[in-house]
Parts: sequence; structure tokens; C-alpha cells
Amino acid sequence: PPAAVVLIDTYPLDSGTLPELLHTLTGEMLEKHELSAYLTDARLTAMGAYMRLLSDWEPTAVTAPTLLVRASDPMPGMSVDREWRTSWNLPQTVIDVQGDHFTGMETHAESTAQAVEKWLSTDLCSSTSEAQVEIR
Repeated sequence: PPAAVVLIDTYPLDSGTLPELLHTLTGEMLEKHELSAYLTDARLTAMGAYMRLLSDWEPTAVTAPTLLVRASDPMPGMSVDREWRTSWNLPQTVIDVQGDHFTGMETHAESTAQAVEKWLSTDLCSSTSEAQVEIR
């Protein structure tokens, strides 16, 4: 079994925020030339297929410790009138990192990686009997 699960700004499909996030993400990708390369026919088709495959999926708790890494800033254009951060109704540790959904993995990629590495090497190892965690 996995030693741990790390979700990086991952929204559950039943999230009330997901439709707005997808709309904002798509708009952001279309506006940023370097991100528009991600919107190929194959990727859009795959995204649609994943959404269909997962539409009836219900997440269940796993035995592995789980980390949810959340962006500390909303995507530009997202409504902040309600809770916009992701959350899961399953046991997890939550860490908020700098940036939004994109910049947390771009501009702030190093600090995001450091937060995950710290949890894997310190927090996770101190709570498990096996202190061997491979970071890939």
C-alpha cells in the first residue's frame, strides 16, 4: 500500500466550487499563451473522459496518511464571497501554501515542494513506525 497520499489543490467532483474553478482555470489557460499549449484536442478529450468516468465515484477513506495542499490565494476572477478553498470530508492533514492553483506550482513551486517534503519527512515519519519515505 502507499506510504502516503498527497493531494495538491485537488477539488472533489461534488465540490460546489469545482464548476467555477474549472471555468476560471480554462479562461486562465486561454489567456496565458504558455498555458494554452495544455489545451490540445487530446487533453480536452481526456479531461472530458475523466469527468465522465469519475462522475459517480465516491471517495472513501484510505489507510495511508493523507496531505491536502491548498492554495492560499483564489484564482484571479474567482468569487471570494464564499469558501473557495478545497476541502475533503475524509481524514487528512491540511497545509496552505503560497499562491493560487497555478502559481503554487509555478512561481511558488519550491516552497510548495518544501511544504510537502517537510510533511513527508518530518510529520509523516514521526507518526509512522517506518521512517522510510521515498520522495519522487
